[in-house]
Amino acid sequence: MARPLKRGLDYFPLNVDFFDSNEIYCLGAEMGPKAEYAALRLLAEIYRNGYYLEWSAKSRLMIARKIELTGEFLDGVIHRLIEMDFFDGGLFDSDSILTSRSIQEVYFEAVKRRNRRPETYPYLLIMHSETKVNSCNIPQMKEKETKAKENETIPTSTNKVEEDELERMLECAAADTEWVAEMAAYLNEGGGVEAIVRLLKTDFRSHCIREGKHHSGINDLKSHFNRWSKKQSNNNKQQLLNSINYGTNHPRRRSSSYESKLPVNPACGLKRRPD
Repeated sequence: MARPLKRGLDYFPLNVDFFDSNEIYCLGAEMGPKAEYAALRLLAEIYRNGYYLEWSAKSRLMIARKIELTGEFLDGVIHRLIEMDFFDGGLFDSDSILTSRSIQEVYFEAVKRRNRRPETYPYLLIMHSETKVNSCNIPQMKEKETKAKENETIPTSTNKVEEDELERMLECAAADTEWVAEMAAYLNEGGGVEAIVRLLKTDFRSHCIREGKHHSGINDLKSHFNRWSKKQSNNNKQQLLNSINYGTNHPRRRSSSYESKLPVNPACGLKRRPD
């Protein structure tokens, strides 16, 4: 009797900077370490099943009981991960499927040595050619690239680490659409949320690096941006007032000596002052 076809994985590769990736870092900053664990558990359940997981009432209850969290909390984690493109939002909205392009790439790379019978693969997000299983061909170029990466030495510095930390916090803040909308309304920014995100990632980022500003967390960064943007707005208003009062479009008042030399029409009843 033939052994039943195994679809899922016994283990899956986990990058060492998984918890430092933008999506998981932001998730943990907003919802706490339990949300990070929930994201990792969801990945394990997906790879146990194959390359996708149908999010149903049963799977929701099962996973929630395993990690001792509420179903509502899990729903919040999933929707936040979808907003950050960790999971594919289209398939979740249409079929309640949890998967992503990167998850599928990892899965088919892991099973390419299996002797598999022809079958259909539902909910694919990658091209069909990427899912072909070949147990004989292992490209030498891939090996060369791997060896090259192993031999690379990447110097790190305190400044680089701090800038990477700042970048992650800025990404988290920009992903908080509700806060960005509130800032746009508060500053009366004509460009809307896009202008706030652009301001956050350009001028404010440069300001933080230039001043060597460190933030204890996302909320601290948001408070700093609030103060900084308000100050910038006040400075811009003052510059506008100065340009109105002293700008080229409003000529300065002529001196009295100049006015005294202007010709006087005798019919107006005024007399020229003596020089």
